[in-house]
Amino acid sequence: MNREMPNKSEFDTCLTAESAEVLFAYVDGTLEPARAASLARHAAACEPCRKLIEGQQAMWAVLDSWEPPEISPDFNRKMHAAVAAEAEQRSWRRWLGNLVNALTPHKLLVPAGVLALVLGTVVLTQMPRHNTVPAPDSAVEQKAGIESEQKQIERTLDDLDVLTTLDAALASEEKI
Repeated sequence: MNREMPNKSEFDTCLTAESAEVLFAYVDGTLEPARAASLARHAAACEPCRKLIEGQQAMWAVLDSWEPPEISPDFNRKMHAAVAAEAEQRSWRRWLGNLVNALTPHKLLVPAGVLALVLGTVVLTQMPRHNTVPAPDSAVEQKAGIESEQKQIERTLDDLDVLTTLDAALASEEKI
């Protein structure tokens, strides 16, 4: 995939992630002069591209001016001494030191919490369950359901009778 910007009329569109190489070459001053001039014209009219170019230029200026700190003269000597001391330490001593390090209280909190959760789950799932409410018998349930449905139908029919009577009474009053 070609990562450079298309060469229609050079920079008709804004800089994108695909045009990063073009941006870096422009900021570095290694972009072909014709393309650099075209990008400069585009950036003059396009504020987002201008800000992107200015940001890149500022970042590279800061990076170019950065001076790393000097290493102390005895750095190499101290590093070699530390490596030699580590090599001289007996393996059992190193193992014991690692064990003591691993058993510090703050490193034991997570395993202890997980163990407590597992034990709690096991205890709760193994405890006998005592149901105080007897399980409903399916025949009893069906009979109760049928009786409830019959009562609802009876109430609905009674309501319908009341409404019919009310309608008849209203109709007779209107005739009077």
